[in-house]
Amino acid sequence: MPSIDALILGLVQGLTEFLPISSSGHLVIASDLLGYHSPGLVLEAAAHLATALVIVVYFRHRFAALCRGLFRDADSRRPTLALALSLAATGVVALALLPSVSGAFSSPSTVGAMWLATGAALLSLRFAPRLDSPRPLSGISWRVALLVGALQGVATLPGISRSGITIAAGLWAGQSRASAAEFSFLLAVPAILAASLLSIFQSPFPGSANPWDVLSAFAVAFVSGLAAIHWLMGWVLSGRMWWFGIYCLLAGGATLAHWKLFPLLL
Repeated sequence: MPSIDALILGLVQGLTEFLPISSSGHLVIASDLLGYHSPGLVLEAAAHLATALVIVVYFRHRFAALCRGLFRDADSRRPTLALALSLAATGVVALALLPSVSGAFSSPSTVGAMWLATGAALLSLRFAPRLDSPRPLSGISWRVALLVGALQGVATLPGISRSGITIAAGLWAGQSRASAAEFSFLLAVPAILAASLLSIFQSPFPGSANPWDVLSAFAVAFVSGLAAIHWLMGWVLSGRMWWFGIYCLLAGGATLAHWKLFPLLL
């Protein structure tokens, strides 16, 4: 039988990987308040791989078009080149922030501050211009690709939502709602795969994980992830993604109050 921790990990990963509320931020706060600890790097990798598969399945037609485009003209290859440029920017920023990330995961007050930043970015979408005509994914510029990729690197900090900050950047940079969301999720696949492989290599005994736990975490993350990505795409296309900013601001404010303000009053 699978463990409760494996089921919880799969559910949390599936939901918060796509909803713009920062899965890593919730993990830090839950670990501190509830004494919850991740059931293992291999299970984390399984849950991450499930969410990567969710993106591939949900955007399967887009992935097929990207593969076909590699063997056509320069315009058809442009989205793939933009994704590669974004991924390079992600790697550079993530490596630069690496010394700060480990400390941030042990600092709930840092998570609170990052949640406020995410909330502000999401709330700003209430005032983002809506394009009269949709812009295709092939129309993304190298400047936008670099910006979105760099912000995905910033999202290694707990409390910064990867999907939230990258979609917001794409919208403010002039992308349509559909193309901004698609580019964000397509870019997430190699980043998630890299994080999964890193988790497996970091695990001292990867073969010792309970197979039922691994399969359960994968299955729950996949099912909940499909529901979450479908729901979020609806909110993005309807222009209501900024509503998640309210949650992030409340979560950030409550976190800072609990770990910063309350100790001063006691």
